[in-house]
Amino acid sequence: MFQQSKRTLAVAVAAAGLALPISGVALAAAQSVDSTTTSSPSAQSSGTPPAGNGPTAEQRAARRAQRVGDVAAKLGIPTEQLQGAIDSVRLDRLTERLTARVTAGKITQSQADAIIAKAKAGEWPSRGAGRHHR
Repeated sequence: MFQQSKRTLAVAVAAAGLALPISGVALAAAQSVDSTTTSSPSAQSSGTPPAGNGPTAEQRAARRAQRVGDVAAKLGIPTEQLQGAIDSVRLDRLTERLTARVTAGKITQSQADAIIAKAKAGEWPSRGAGRHHR
């Protein structure tokens, strides 16, 4: 039963086009911010993102949190339950990638353990983190 629920959630997440990673902190922050607001007063008045190459990390996190909430509502489950399933899948994939890097001698087991511990605490590595260790 649990495996079927996990698969159903994974399919729903994929169908919604969600990026799997989103921390509980970002979810909490996004729930307290209107999805139409931004952190920059100039961005609010002009409707464009602040200077740079696109939306800020906070804006992206808020959008991801909104999508998770929308999917959870469609599934009729608590947002926290969906976020827990997403984080579980994300941790599994991170562990697999780190295990492969340890096996290939690119990082040590203690480095992998430290990354996993941080992820479990909600501090997920950024995309591409650790790729310079080739």
